[in-house]
Amino acid sequence: MLNFTPNSPWFLLLGIHCLMGAIAAIVAQQKGYRLEKWLLYGLLGGTISLIWAITLKKQERDQT
Repeated sequence: MLNFTPNSPWFLLLGIHCLMGAIAAIVAQQKGYRLEKWLLYGLLGGTISLIWAITLKKQERDQT
């Protein structure tokens, strides 16, 4: 079984994964996307979500 103690490498990798997901959510939010949706994507995808968020185009907002 996996050992998730603070000294284990799995704990470190999980922390980095979550950090990447949070950064992806912030990047996507700055481009006009919903933070909540991107937090979920980041939690599930980590680094892949960050790459995806960086490649997103900025959303256009209606001025009406």
